[in-house]
Amino acid sequence: MTADLDAEAGDVPVAEPQVRAPWWRRLLGAPLFWAGALALAAAPWYLAGRGTDVLPFLLTLVSGFFLGVAFVSATTRIASPVTATVVHVGGGVAAVPLLYLSGEVPAAFLDLAPEAVRALLFEARMALVPAAGWVWVTLLARVTSLLRQREASRRPPGPDWEGDGEGAVVRFTAAPFGARAYSTTVGVVIGATATIVVAFLVATGGAALQHGPRLALLFLGLVFVLPVFLTFGAVLRWRTVPCAVRFVRDRLRIEVDGAVHDVAVRDLELLRWRSGSTLARIEARAPGLDLSLVVGMARPPEGRSADLPPLSRRMRRVLEAAGLVEERSRDRAVLTFRRPATATAPADKAQK
Repeated sequence: MTADLDAEAGDVPVAEPQVRAPWWRRLLGAPLFWAGALALAAAPWYLAGRGTDVLPFLLTLVSGFFLGVAFVSATTRIASPVTATVVHVGGGVAAVPLLYLSGEVPAAFLDLAPEAVRALLFEARMALVPAAGWVWVTLLARVTSLLRQREASRRPPGPDWEGDGEGAVVRFTAAPFGARAYSTTVGVVIGATATIVVAFLVATGGAALQHGPRLALLFLGLVFVLPVFLTFGAVLRWRTVPCAVRFVRDRLRIEVDGAVHDVAVRDLELLRWRSGSTLARIEARAPGLDLSLVVGMARPPEGRSADLPPLSRRMRRVLEAAGLVEERSRDRAVLTFRRPATATAPADKAQK
């Protein structure tokens, strides 16, 4: 087994039979669902003529953000990077006239339209601003990434799998968290930021909204959201420590700043492996193990980029042989292996 792991450590994952996650989990993970749900939640305020109140304003803001995320996520599922970039550029260009026209709707049309239509049109205008903003920001990042690819020979390479006599190992740097603690931290940061924004709007009597939704969103983003994002990134870089992951026969060894977590693959409950972006991360859960290693935003090792290599075909087979099921994901960079709730590890079955 060790020789096979060493030989195929650099294999690129191939398409194999996968099991779809439950419909409710896929629904809750769909940005478009949250965009629609939040827009519906805010609609009663707009229909009542109170769309500029603090709560509906925030609901619309987040709804538009999820709408932008849904569009960008759809472009990431396009196989060709060039085609994906062209579609992304098209969306960014189309957002310009949409934003302009949404504020220049002919008065004659508004006079003829029912009041409910005018209210919902105003809500759509509000949501379009953060949606367009997210499309433009991610478009800038995508174009920058494509330009950097032209200088790939000068760019530091990412970490790769190596054979060390025991198995396959990859060494990298990451900011460690408990898996649940990381999700909680992200939720707390988002919730705290939203609370601060609400408190500011209430304390100022909504003064920021009186200058129009576009200027209000720009002001709130620069004053509140951007500093929180930069601070969170600085904390991740400060927490960065050397790490390594080893596949040794039927065991998984995770080293975090000298501490070794050794777990049998058959005892794993979840292994999530995300590579290829600033969201690169490892999440592992097992009895006595609850770990999340944030790689993409950590301080990279000298001469290397902050990333993870993909899992090899052999490693995926080892996980599947231990009873873990690969969940299908729209994001090709994410591999999630989860043990079904009713599943029993092969070794346990043999003992019984």
